[in-house]
Amino acid sequence: MKCSNCGYDNDSGSLFCANCGKKIEIIKYRCSCCGNEIGKDDLFCGSCGYNLSKKENHLESRVNNKSQHNNKIQPNDILKSLTNLDKKKKRIISIIFIAIIAIGIVCKLMYKETDSLDNYDNLYYEESEYKKFFKDNYNEVTVQDLDVDQSVKDIKKDCKKIKNDISNKRYHLDNSHENLEIYVSKDGDIKEIKVNKDKKSQECDREYYYDDYIGLIYARAYNDEHEYEMYYTYDDILIRYIKDGDSYDYKKIPENKWSYFTLEEGKDLYEMYHDDYDEDSDDYSYNDEDDYSSTDYILLNSDERYIDKSELSSLGQWQLRLARNEIYARYGYSFEDEELRRYFLNKSWYEEDSSINKDTWSDDCLNEYEKANRNLIVSYEEEMGYR
Repeated sequence: MKCSNCGYDNDSGSLFCANCGKKIEIIKYRCSCCGNEIGKDDLFCGSCGYNLSKKENHLESRVNNKSQHNNKIQPNDILKSLTNLDKKKKRIISIIFIAIIAIGIVCKLMYKETDSLDNYDNLYYEESEYKKFFKDNYNEVTVQDLDVDQSVKDIKKDCKKIKNDISNKRYHLDNSHENLEIYVSKDGDIKEIKVNKDKKSQECDREYYYDDYIGLIYARAYNDEHEYEMYYTYDDILIRYIKDGDSYDYKKIPENKWSYFTLEEGKDLYEMYHDDYDEDSDDYSYNDEDDYSSTDYILLNSDERYIDKSELSSLGQWQLRLARNEIYARYGYSFEDEELRRYFLNKSWYEEDSSINKDTWSDDCLNEYEKANRNLIVSYEEEMGYR
């Protein structure tokens, strides 16, 4: 048995070279067809009869005679076989591999889209947040003496009163904020907020009703296909959830995004605007019949003075639009835009004249202040990128 390092002829079975001490590498040959051991100069395999004269490598190198031939396919064998593939086969395998990953991702997204959360992925709260809300909502100590049916009955009664007062114009309507209608009591308390859905990103209109002491008590989200109702009590506890007429009470309420979303949005809107309204504010007043009608302007006396550009800096896009159209509204201009028309019809000073519209209007009606102020607002809107 010759040493591959120094060529010394060692005794058969030696593990180390007697001359240089290097480990002896045992060279064996195996049939590439059946894997059985063959002789170096054999022409045919003694086990399967395979023709060994073909140009194939039958050599197997083993050190110290410890490892045994293993017919099982190992991961390294797969990698080696892949590296030996031609470019075309590699490209095909890569395409298949990428396709499998893509299919997996699509399946995961489809599962997420069709879960039990009403498929409103535009709601901006994380899944972990509303799951925590439902976990914390079930507090036995907090609601141990709560009568859900009676509480819901009381909330319905309060909401009905608010609706009647709105109908009878006992509340001030502030619709100077885009997509919002805010109803405020004489004491400056917000009683209801309506959110008109943004057609580009929101699925439902929303309504929020408030109690002076508890805060948000009722929320409703709805569109042409679905309606969701949420009843809340003290400590922001959801006690009843109704989806398309199916009612769920307290612990039986399924996890859903709308219950958490409406609570958070309803509270956020209240906190954002409730400081804007003071008791007996000069910005709005009641008439002798206790009807609450608005008399305010975005830009007061814009028909009698030149307004300064600094007065526009605090106004948003929607308020600038209102301020510009106030100039026309003073003349009774009949607006085709439904939002503008609804806004100005709520103003006590506005008297709509159907004969004054876009077809009959002439800027000759405007005085020098009004023309200058209109042009300033238009210029500022363009500067801000609103036009």
